[in-house]
Amino acid sequence: MNAYRHGLLATSILLKGEDTEVFSKLHRQFLDRFLPTDGIEAGLIEEMVSSWWRMRRAWSIEKELIQSELFSERDPNVVSRTAKAFAYLSLSPGLNLVHRYEARLQRNFQRAMDNLLLLREDARLEATSIEENRPAKDISAPPTSASPSSADSVNLTVNKDLTEVSVAPKPVPLSRPIEREQKMRNDANPISGHSAQSPVNREAREVPPKSVPMPSEAGRF
Repeated sequence: MNAYRHGLLATSILLKGEDTEVFSKLHRQFLDRFLPTDGIEAGLIEEMVSSWWRMRRAWSIEKELIQSELFSERDPNVVSRTAKAFAYLSLSPGLNLVHRYEARLQRNFQRAMDNLLLLREDARLEATSIEENRPAKDISAPPTSASPSSADSVNLTVNKDLTEVSVAPKPVPLSRPIEREQKMRNDANPISGHSAQSPVNREAREVPPKSVPMPSEAGRF
């Protein structure tokens, strides 16, 4: 089918004497450049190839018209002969027709290429919209064996809290003389049920106090 389309396009565009091989090569270059995905895009590329080929043909026609007038002029100056030939042809409908023909082919080429790019842009936006509306996959990974479970995490937290709690030191046992003195203090002051907070000098308490002489009965009166 591709060979048939190429042959049909060449038959519709080429004039007798124009090179079919060059036209086929041009068509192949456009196909390789734009890479059509369906028949619609291939048709737009054919419009571009057709306009491109006929526009070059219009250039050749313009060249022949000006060249024929140059030979009819006798002026030895080439620039002067060209200016006279162009002024003469501007009054004839032939050159004006070629210029209008060339402008129309340029618009056809540009319109076909714009439609091709617009068609591809619509296809790209449609594909992007479908991709965005597609539900997202669950990418959450399962917990690995190295990571502790929730129960282990709770146990670790509790153990850590327990280790941070300060344990009150055990009371140091008192010696026997200190215990007797402490008992005497508690008995003398029954309101205070607390033990003595300040340490007691063990050696000082073990020495018996000196006896104080009692005043005589005569001294009292």
